[in-house]
Amino acid sequence: MHLQDRIATLEREVRRLRAVALLCVACVAALLLAGAVDRPADARFGTLDVERINVREPDGTPRLVIAGSARFPGPMKQGTESDPGNRKVAPAGLVLLSRDGSEAGGLAIAEDAKGKLSALLFDYDMAPVTTEATGIYRRIGSDGSAFSAWMIQDPPSADADPATVWETDRSRIRLQNPGQDAEVLLTDTAANERIRLRVTRGGDAYIEILDADGEVVFRAPEQR
Repeated sequence: MHLQDRIATLEREVRRLRAVALLCVACVAALLLAGAVDRPADARFGTLDVERINVREPDGTPRLVIAGSARFPGPMKQGTESDPGNRKVAPAGLVLLSRDGSEAGGLAIAEDAKGKLSALLFDYDMAPVTTEATGIYRRIGSDGSAFSAWMIQDPPSADADPATVWETDRSRIRLQNPGQDAEVLLTDTAANERIRLRVTRGGDAYIEILDADGEVVFRAPEQR
C-alpha cells in the first residue's frame, strides 16, 4: 500500500472515531437531561443565603414564597404577582398559596415610621377577591407603646369590589389589649361594637351591651 493510500485510510478512521465520540457525548447529555427532568436531585446544605425562595408544585404552580422585604411579592392571584406597591407595608416573611396559586395566608414582619408590625394571617380565598379571615397582630409603636390582637372577620360579600374590599371593616370578634386593658369586642355586620367585655389597667371589670347607634343599653356592674 502506498503512503498516500495509508494516509487516506487513517483520515477515514479518524473521522469515524470522531463521529462515534460525538454520538456518545450526545447520548450522555440526553441521559443527564432526562434524569434532571424526571427525578429532581436531592441536596443538603449547611447554610443557604438567598433573597427569596419559591416553592412550586411539579406543574409549576407556586405554593409558598419566603422572601426579605426587598423581594417580597405583591398580592398573588392564580399564580400571578401584582405590584409589591399594592401592599400597605413592605414586609419580610412568607406567603402561603392555595392550589391555584392564590394567597391563602402568611407571616409578615414589617417596620415603618409608626413602629414595628408582626402578623400571622389566614385568608378567605373567594373569587374574585381574597381578604383576611383571621389574624394575630402585634404592633410596637415608635413612641414605645405596644398592642396585640386576635381578629376574626366575616367573608366578603358575593358582589364585593376587589378594588375597595380591603377598605371595608368586616371584623366581628376582637381580642386585644389596647393601653393594657384586656378587651373582647363583638360587632355586628356593620362593624358597630355591640358587646364589650373589659378589664381595665386599673383592675375594673365590666360588660356593656350597645345598640346599633353606639349607646350603652346595659352595663354590669352599673357605672359608679
